Amino acid sequence: MSDLQKTGLNLLVDIGQKLRSLPQEKLEKMIKALGQLANGSFDFLVIRDKELNEIGESFFINNPHSYIVIVGYTKVLPQKIWGMAKQIGIPKDNIRLYLDYDNKNFPFEVCDNPKCVGVIIGPTQHKVKDSDSSSPASELRERLIIPLIEMRQNSEPKISKTALRQNLRSLLVQITNK
Repeated sequence: MSDLQKTGLNLLVDIGQKLRSLPQEKLEKMIKALGQLANGSFDFLVIRDKELNEIGESFFINNPHSYIVIVGYTKVLPQKIWGMAKQIGIPKDNIRLYLDYDNKNFPFEVCDNPKCVGVIIGPTQHKVKDSDSSSPASELRERLIIPLIEMRQNSEPKISKTALRQNLRSLLVQITNK
């Protein structure tokens, strides 16, 4: 089985778990979307991006000082990240990037700030300064009440362009549905 197939199966398991907790109305919408996807139709995804763009723009117009933090090593260039964010209505000024894996000074204070509305975390140092936790991700899970997404590929932390695009969308939905 290829890595891509494993990732797909893991996503299906995650979807199945989430379906169990959805209210009836949302469950019906999700089943309809999954049916379209199974039939090879991706039209609803394009509409979703347009809707997300409106949602993102509206949220950050109403909360101009709020921001999202992306932390962890990646080969994805900041310009690409800002471009992905812009497509779903997240302005460049509302994203804080900490993409240096070698930095032992993890930006906990940036994540703890009330203006921080969500965090995406990928590969980071396991042990960082001023932390007793086994990893920054586990410490953030304990500290934060805002949405936190850990980016993984085959159980390993990784920030890829495709996964980051999906996780930015997911994070925006979580932030705006609070």
